[in-house]
Amino acid sequence: MMKTTFRKVMIFIMIVTLNLSAIQRLVYADMIATEAALSSEIRTSIIDKTERYFAREKVKNTLVDMGVGPDQVLERVALLTDEELAALSDRIDQAPVGGDALAVIGIVFLVLMILEFVGAIDIFKKV
Repeated sequence: MMKTTFRKVMIFIMIVTLNLSAIQRLVYADMIATEAALSSEIRTSIIDKTERYFAREKVKNTLVDMGVGPDQVLERVALLTDEELAALSDRIDQAPVGGDALAVIGIVFLVLMILEFVGAIDIFKKV
């Protein structure tokens, strides 16, 4: 008698467990385009390269001499569009490995001009 009761209880537990495991949970997911995924990865790699460039001591010193903090530049770089980031990346790639001061000043000036044009900063105050 005890065996049959135990067996019935175990069968009942197995039936309930199997039925509960068969319940499907709804998951909502959208497909993302390959271009969007690649664009995100490319943007991240360009931003990383730009951050490494602006982390150089010589570049930091030039930025400070111009009155712009390195942290401000990194925040503003994050606001650039994909096209502006690509242009900045090309300029960084063209810069000499030794870090020619004139090239550094040119790149910083380009970044500042782009940010001024976009309206992210107001360096050249209009009176």
